[in-house]
Amino acid sequence: MGRSENPVDRTVATRAKLAELLRKERARAALTYAEMAARAGVSAATLKRAASGTATPSQDTVQRFLTVCNSNQHVRTTAERLRLTARRDERGGRAQLMPSTVSAPHDLADALEALHRNAGAPSYREMQRRASAHLLPLASISRILNRKMLPVDEQQMAAFLTGCGMPSNTHAVWLDAWARATGRARPSIMDAMVDASIREWLQTLGEGPERGIRIRAMERLWERAEHLRGTAAAPRPSRILRAVAA
Repeated sequence: MGRSENPVDRTVATRAKLAELLRKERARAALTYAEMAARAGVSAATLKRAASGTATPSQDTVQRFLTVCNSNQHVRTTAERLRLTARRDERGGRAQLMPSTVSAPHDLADALEALHRNAGAPSYREMQRRASAHLLPLASISRILNRKMLPVDEQQMAAFLTGCGMPSNTHAVWLDAWARATGRARPSIMDAMVDASIREWLQTLGEGPERGIRIRAMERLWERAEHLRGTAAAPRPSRILRAVAA
């Protein structure tokens, strides 16, 4: 097995646990780093550094290490969890995030960086693989994480969240935060309910002149109600009526 290794670096506890796991798997497989390197397609120095605890190895390096050792799925899953946690911890640990407190561009910039850190700081290419290359270019990821820009639209914001491994059912509160920080209005639940009701009503109308007359009458009533409420912007249901009537 060659000469003994240096003690595991314990500067970051989770990184040390990953290194210990890798060393345990190598010992079980009874392989030298040179033998592993010949099978894994990476250098012995890279594999040895992965099990040193001095730096968090890449996902690819860990997977190659464990493949050569013929490790089971439980070990692989544990190693990836430790790797992601180590990447997060070496960047300052897990941040407590409250999307409801995001109201300005700098709030959102800080939150996006923290989301990325909490996700284990996935590489830009890994984020792009999870999301979509055309929605999340590598250059945009870099600029977002370096606080030089915010996601340009709701689709890119959702892609960033997906890239950080956040399930789609958690996106709504962050999309609302993006809207507040960028000054972009998002349709509310009430808007959606009103839109649905109007579309249902439109389906009950027949064709011919009567249809257009009824739509225009409804539109005038709606805009009058909005005016009395003091709403400056044109109401969304009114725009739907105009679009359908056209």
